[in-house]
Amino acid sequence: MRHWSERFFQIEYKDMNCAEFVEYVQREQFGRDFKFPQSKGSLFLETQQIKEEIPKYVEETKTPKDGDLVLMHGQRLMCHIGIYVRIGWSEYVLHTEGRIKVSSLHRIQDLNLYGYKLARFYRWLK
Repeated sequence: MRHWSERFFQIEYKDMNCAEFVEYVQREQFGRDFKFPQSKGSLFLETQQIKEEIPKYVEETKTPKDGDLVLMHGQRLMCHIGIYVRIGWSEYVLHTEGRIKVSSLHRIQDLNLYGYKLARFYRWLK
Protein backbone atom coordinates (compact mmCIF):
# COMPACT_ATOMS: atom_id res chain seq x y z
CA MET A 1 0.00 0.00 0.00
CA ARG A 2 1.28 3.46 -0.89
CA HIS A 3 1.72 6.16 1.72
CA TRP A 4 -0.07 9.50 1.13
CA SER A 5 3.26 11.35 1.05
CA GLU A 6 4.44 9.55 -2.10
CA ARG A 7 2.27 11.68 -4.35
CA PHE A 8 4.33 14.71 -3.29
CA PHE A 9 7.79 13.28 -4.10
CA GLN A 10 9.97 14.69 -6.88
CA ILE A 11 8.27 18.10 -7.26
CA GLU A 12 10.96 20.40 -8.60
CA TYR A 13 12.19 23.14 -6.30
CA LYS A 14 12.17 25.65 -9.16
CA ASP A 15 8.37 25.32 -9.13
CA MET A 16 7.93 25.91 -5.36
CA ASN A 17 10.13 27.02 -2.46
CA CYS A 18 9.80 25.28 0.91
CA ALA A 19 6.93 27.51 2.12
CA GLU A 20 5.00 27.21 -1.14
CA PHE A 21 5.49 23.43 -1.06
CA VAL A 22 4.07 23.24 2.48
CA GLU A 23 1.07 25.33 1.37
CA TYR A 24 0.49 23.02 -1.59
CA VAL A 25 0.61 19.80 0.46
CA GLN A 26 -1.57 21.29 3.20
CA ARG A 27 -4.19 22.31 0.64
CA GLU A 28 -4.11 19.13 -1.48
CA GLN A 29 -3.77 16.51 1.26
CA PHE A 30 -5.30 18.10 4.35
CA GLY A 31 -7.74 20.70 2.95
CA ARG A 32 -6.05 23.64 4.70
CA ASP A 33 -6.05 26.90 2.76
CA PHE A 34 -2.98 28.49 4.29
CA LYS A 35 -0.49 31.03 2.91
CA PHE A 36 2.91 31.95 4.26
CA PRO A 37 4.10 35.50 3.59
CA GLN A 38 6.38 35.48 0.55
CA SER A 39 9.32 37.84 0.06
CA LYS A 40 10.75 36.94 -3.31
CA GLY A 41 14.47 37.55 -3.34
CA SER A 42 15.02 37.98 0.41
CA LEU A 43 15.45 34.80 2.43
CA PHE A 44 16.23 36.82 5.54
CA LEU A 45 12.95 38.75 5.32
CA GLU A 46 11.01 35.60 4.47
CA THR A 47 12.51 33.80 7.48
CA GLN A 48 11.46 36.63 9.78
CA GLN A 49 7.95 36.71 8.32
CA ILE A 50 7.52 32.95 8.72
CA LYS A 51 8.62 33.14 12.36
CA GLU A 52 6.13 35.99 12.98
CA GLU A 53 3.22 34.31 11.17
CA ILE A 54 3.50 30.76 12.50
CA PRO A 55 1.90 31.45 15.92
CA LYS A 56 -1.27 32.70 14.21
CA TYR A 57 -2.00 29.24 12.78
CA VAL A 58 -0.16 26.64 14.84
CA GLU A 59 1.00 25.84 18.35
CA GLU A 60 4.16 24.07 19.42
CA THR A 61 3.81 20.37 20.16
CA LYS A 62 6.08 17.60 21.39
CA THR A 63 3.83 14.92 19.86
CA PRO A 64 3.44 15.73 16.14
CA LYS A 65 1.05 13.96 13.79
CA ASP A 66 1.02 13.63 10.01
CA GLY A 67 0.63 17.05 8.41
CA ASP A 68 2.04 19.05 11.32
CA LEU A 69 4.79 21.56 10.57
CA VAL A 70 8.47 20.91 11.11
CA LEU A 71 10.55 24.03 11.65
CA MET A 72 14.26 23.57 11.03
CA HIS A 73 17.23 25.89 11.16
CA GLY A 74 19.80 25.93 8.44
CA GLN A 75 22.87 28.04 7.90
CA ARG A 76 22.94 31.31 9.84
CA LEU A 77 19.73 30.21 11.63
CA MET A 78 17.67 30.70 8.49
CA CYS A 79 14.42 28.85 9.00
CA HIS A 80 13.28 26.05 6.77
CA ILE A 81 9.82 24.49 6.89
CA GLY A 82 8.51 21.04 6.08
CA ILE A 83 5.73 18.59 6.91
CA TYR A 84 5.82 15.88 9.54
CA VAL A 85 5.27 12.33 8.28
CA ARG A 86 5.24 9.12 10.31
CA ILE A 87 5.66 5.82 8.51
CA GLY A 88 5.63 2.88 10.88
CA TRP A 89 7.88 3.79 13.81
CA SER A 90 9.99 6.26 11.84
CA GLU A 91 9.63 10.04 11.77
CA TYR A 92 10.28 11.99 8.57
CA VAL A 93 10.05 15.49 7.17
CA LEU A 94 8.61 16.02 3.69
CA HIS A 95 10.23 19.13 2.25
CA THR A 96 11.92 20.78 -0.69
CA GLU A 97 14.96 22.98 -1.01
CA GLY A 98 17.38 24.23 -3.62
CA ARG A 99 20.30 21.89 -2.88
CA ILE A 100 18.24 18.71 -3.30
CA LYS A 101 16.33 20.23 -6.25
CA VAL A 102 13.15 18.17 -5.68
CA SER A 103 10.77 17.45 -2.83
CA SER A 104 11.74 14.44 -0.79
CA LEU A 105 11.34 12.63 2.49
CA HIS A 106 14.19 12.64 5.01
CA ARG A 107 14.36 10.98 8.39
CA ILE A 108 14.23 13.58 11.13
CA GLN A 109 17.14 11.94 12.92
CA ASP A 110 19.26 12.51 9.78
CA LEU A 111 18.51 16.22 9.26
CA ASN A 112 22.01 17.20 10.35
CA LEU A 113 23.38 15.32 7.32
CA TYR A 114 21.53 17.84 5.14
CA GLY A 115 22.69 20.89 7.10
CA TYR A 116 19.56 21.32 9.20
CA LYS A 117 18.83 21.26 12.89
CA LEU A 118 15.34 20.43 14.16
CA ALA A 119 13.89 23.48 15.88
CA ARG A 120 10.26 22.63 16.71
CA PHE A 121 7.12 20.79 15.71
CA TYR A 122 3.85 22.70 15.32
CA ARG A 123 0.26 21.42 15.36
CA TRP A 124 -2.41 23.25 13.38
CA LEU A 125 -4.95 25.21 15.42
CA LYS A 126 -7.73 24.62 12.88
